[in-house]
Amino acid sequence: MLNIEGEMLMKKSIIALAVAGALTAPMVAQADAVLSGAVAVDYINKELANNDKGFFQIDDAIIDLSASSEAEGLTSGAQIQYEVGSGATSLTYANAYLSGDFGTAIAGKIANPINDVTGDSLGTSDSEEAGAGSGADLVSDEIIAAAYMTPDMGGFSAYAGVIANADGAADENTADAWLAGVKFAMAGVKAHLGYANEKGTGGDDDSTVIGLKLGYAIDALSLTGVYTKYEDDGDKFDTTLGLAAGYDLGATDLYAFHVQDDFEGAEKAKTTGVKASYALATGASAYAEWSKTTNRNGVDGDDGKTITLGYKVSF
Repeated sequence: MLNIEGEMLMKKSIIALAVAGALTAPMVAQADAVLSGAVAVDYINKELANNDKGFFQIDDAIIDLSASSEAEGLTSGAQIQYEVGSGATSLTYANAYLSGDFGTAIAGKIANPINDVTGDSLGTSDSEEAGAGSGADLVSDEIIAAAYMTPDMGGFSAYAGVIANADGAADENTADAWLAGVKFAMAGVKAHLGYANEKGTGGDDDSTVIGLKLGYAIDALSLTGVYTKYEDDGDKFDTTLGLAAGYDLGATDLYAFHVQDDFEGAEKAKTTGVKASYALATGASAYAEWSKTTNRNGVDGDDGKTITLGYKVSF
């Protein structure tokens, strides 16, 4: 009887292991998917030179689906993100990547790393147009490209990427643009040097963007500076200088920035802003921002002040 019970227990154990293996085996092959997103609603009041205008705006309405899986020391993944606007839905990101000890290779619609070394990276809310400069295609928020990023090497990392047929260039066998950069992050110090070059079409000269961003954080205080030079048509160039400071008070964050564009000739544009945000709950925050924009010597755009009140929930 003891032997029979032992055999029965052994058979039950084998069956249990087999069932567990059958249930878990597909999980290894399948990627873990994560659904996330955010919704932000702003009330914006613009005190322009000619008139005042107040309106509500959906600042963010984002749905993001990402998935990844690991096997033999490699991680493969993909991301799809949509942003819903007023009557329009746009594809923000759609990419696939493979990462490991060698670094990360990614292709598709990705976040543009060059945008991080421009004045846009310092602006917030309605002020994000500050520091646009020229070379807008090269510093746009997203690009369709293939890129490679090295692993962290003692605080240093680097990246390189190519954009093919970005502007419908006649020669489809060559890249329309390429970009490269070096980053450093250690002990509260951050640095990012980025460079991008775009081929001219229709007889136009090439366009280039080179930018340097420096940051330092100590305790609750963070400081950031950025300098960007845009060049096109061979000898015409614009520059952007931006400074920002942030202070973390726990549930409350304070932020201030100043971005100035110096265009070819005497044209200038600058935006100064301050922002305060308060975390109401996990993923929820309320914020208020004030900014002032000044354009000089023929720069397109309205002078004036902007007040933004907003509420954002991320999930």
